Amino acid sequence: MNKDSARRYSTRLVLGAFAVGVMLSAPFAWGQGQKVLKFIPQADLRILDPITTTAYITRNHGYMIYDTLFATDAKFQVQPQMVDKYELSSDKLIYTFTLRDGLKFHDGTPVRSADCIASIDRWSKRDALGQKMAESTESWKAVDDKTFTLKLKKPFPLALEALAKPSSNVPFIMPERIAKTDASTNITEPIGSGPFKFVKEEWVPGSKVVYVKNTDYVLIKEAGYKGEKIVIISATDQPIVHSQSLLTAEMLRKLGLNVDLQAGDWGTLITRRTSKEPVDKGG
Repeated sequence: MNKDSARRYSTRLVLGAFAVGVMLSAPFAWGQGQKVLKFIPQADLRILDPITTTAYITRNHGYMIYDTLFATDAKFQVQPQMVDKYELSSDKLIYTFTLRDGLKFHDGTPVRSADCIASIDRWSKRDALGQKMAESTESWKAVDDKTFTLKLKKPFPLALEALAKPSSNVPFIMPERIAKTDASTNITEPIGSGPFKFVKEEWVPGSKVVYVKNTDYVLIKEAGYKGEKIVIISATDQPIVHSQSLLTAEMLRKLGLNVDLQAGDWGTLITRRTSKEPVDKGG
């Protein structure tokens, strides 16, 4: 596994945890020996499809249950996520992607090339950057269940950045049968391959959203995490941001990350987020 796995995963999960309201029902969770984390989100989750809406609450929900082909690391560099390796032809017109071993959707089915192609196709019909990439795309083709290609009409320098797009709309990967849903029609079956499973039968709009841990998801340490410190700055003078930081830190710690939660004010948070210095030097 790529040595940047931990950093890119932690960046991705921070985005997913940021402002997400996780409300696990005690009977369901405790029955599996899991801890219960309850949180009141900044908005009500009413739309489950992260492709038909740009609402942040739905984007955050997407990061809980879906995964992406690429993501950005702590230095905002694009790194493989679901992709194990990729190659670009010398003329910069053909990308060849190979998926990691062991990727599974929450229904137990393996993640295939066809799922990725259908998901990117649906996303590209709604997202502005996806639409620009589609204009330069000649075809997507499955070589086998784990390998697929993107053939371009002309070089598109932002191809990987598009596939690693961190905010709405995010190119989340869904099963092909779900991704075949019209891009303007909300999906009704929220199944992904991400770190948490959505318990739809316990979802009560305006009241609670329930997620449980996906035990098939590859853990950080198994993906090559070496215990690097992840710094989260909490703006204690901003109650909403502070509560979101506490939630993020708790979720990352439960996944085995070495989290350093540091208190500060809003000005400190903005200054350090825009700094190019490493975290041990005030960045």
